[in-house]
Amino acid sequence: MRPFIQNDMKRLFALLTTALFAVTQPSTSHGEEAPPAKSAENLIEACAKGDIVAVKKLLGQGLDPKMIDGNNQTLLFFVKDAATAEILLQAGVDPNHENKFGFVALHNARNAGVVATLIKGGAKTSGTKRPLLGNMVRMNSPEALEIYFASIPPPDQAILQQALIAAAHMNREKSTEFLIKHGAKANEPGEWSGPKDTMLPLQVCCVFGSPKTAKVLLANGADPNAGEFPGAMLRTAIFNKHKEMVEILMAAGAKGTSELSIAIALGEKQRIEELLKTAPEFSKDPEFWEGVFSAAAERGDLETVKTAFNKGVPTVYKRGKIPNNAFTSAASEGQHEVLGYLLGQRGPESDPNELTNALWEAVWNSHPYAEQRPAEDFEKCVTLLVGAGAPVKNKNDDGFSHMTAAVFTRNPGGNSRVIEMLAAAGADPNPELSDGKHLVEVISQSCKDKGCSVPNEQVIAAIEKAVGVAIDRAK
Repeated sequence: MRPFIQNDMKRLFALLTTALFAVTQPSTSHGEEAPPAKSAENLIEACAKGDIVAVKKLLGQGLDPKMIDGNNQTLLFFVKDAATAEILLQAGVDPNHENKFGFVALHNARNAGVVATLIKGGAKTSGTKRPLLGNMVRMNSPEALEIYFASIPPPDQAILQQALIAAAHMNREKSTEFLIKHGAKANEPGEWSGPKDTMLPLQVCCVFGSPKTAKVLLANGADPNAGEFPGAMLRTAIFNKHKEMVEILMAAGAKGTSELSIAIALGEKQRIEELLKTAPEFSKDPEFWEGVFSAAAERGDLETVKTAFNKGVPTVYKRGKIPNNAFTSAASEGQHEVLGYLLGQRGPESDPNELTNALWEAVWNSHPYAEQRPAEDFEKCVTLLVGAGAPVKNKNDDGFSHMTAAVFTRNPGGNSRVIEMLAAAGADPNPELSDGKHLVEVISQSCKDKGCSVPNEQVIAAIEKAVGVAIDRAK
């Protein structure tokens, strides 16, 4: 299993980010004509700055305090001080008005003063469409949380854990201390993007680089070797290049990877050279080589890959529960040069199934983010793997087919060229998904729900050609 990376989370938090921070053209539902755009923007800006003089002046000019913006947000969503919040509440602005995403102003409250004023002004502290505590942690101080906690019964454990996940994501160490003091557990998972999608708080720190919060969690019982296998936390921190997190985990006793693999992942060339000079054979000291193939393959360090191979390090092996698959590591980062070398060392007796996840990773990343290697590099990996006999009909460890991954790539959009490659190699162009629906049906529903942009038209056309059907795009 590939470590969690920050790009995987962009998709999960897109809706939340839009809801909390999008500011669109203001409008009004309290009058026949909308206020001049410039005046409305000035009022929003004044509220956000806490410029009470400007707020009073603009309201005195006839601007409606109950105006809403394009996301159905009132002015209370933008205030950062108690005095401005009080003016708006006295003017009749509803503290429980929901925006188009189901959030209320208290979700977005920026400090203790605003929280106290909203609650005093009638803001509901429970029963909102979206849970309050987790979102308040992202925006607020422990002092604000203290005010909120004083107004509610003790939260249940699931809510506390979800809030702790939010604190870890934002590196809020004081809020983390506050939540643990009030019953949150440092070594228990919390909801990330849904009830079935949970993560450990320390794991979130490893993904996003939250060293202050990590220290608090470790001091309160978080296990640096928790996760799918010992070393999963450490590998995630290494993969995301969070050097301070790596150092914190190592000091706390994290296992599962070697000093050499850490040096490779962090780009410490001098240390790499020093370690390789006295590198033992794999058979004599396998711990020395733990994680090395994966780290070198991900970084495209071909010389270290060659050295590891010559020292007898297997390209695919497992020590206890710790997996090592150099093919998957290279493919996941589009390192086709390394992948080509590794595939060239395979013998006729090699198991083609060990390439299943490598192919899936190359496909899944084939519509890359800007900071990744170009799409062409991942396409070359797909070509190499298919040519080496990687099974195109298999599914990865999570039950996803390669064709599904080509349509719904990590960075949404898909890759039509990869779809054509897979179809030509014999992959099912319309596989059944875990919910019993087939891919064509899911694409059609996505078009109806979101419009035909994710997946894009070229991708849809490639599936239509491969399946021999026309996909319904009507909303």
